[in-house]
Amino acid sequence: MKCVFSRVARVFCNIALVFSLAALMLPITFMLSAQPSYADMQPDVTVQEDMGSIQQEAESLQKDYDAEASAVSNPKGVEKEYEENLADYRKAHRGENSLVEEAKQLVEKVTGRDE
Repeated sequence: MKCVFSRVARVFCNIALVFSLAALMLPITFMLSAQPSYADMQPDVTVQEDMGSIQQEAESLQKDYDAEASAVSNPKGVEKEYEENLADYRKAHRGENSLVEEAKQLVEKVTGRDE
């Protein structure tokens, strides 16, 4: 009886060993087969294009930052910038009342100042 159990245990160990080796070999096979696809790429061209777009974006951000920094240094500039942004927002969202405007209308209606 001990002989049967030892053989069954040995068979299960062998099966587990085979499955574990197969599980290790499967990812390695996919990694090795994926490498030749990278050989066809032209990294110099794409890197230069990416660097050009990154530099343009950085210059644009720097210009925006400088414009905002100059507006903040002048207190009237902040108010002027706010008014311009508010006017642009209202042009883009005509017919839509904001929550603040609706609250003002409600307060005027409740207090009796409704015209």
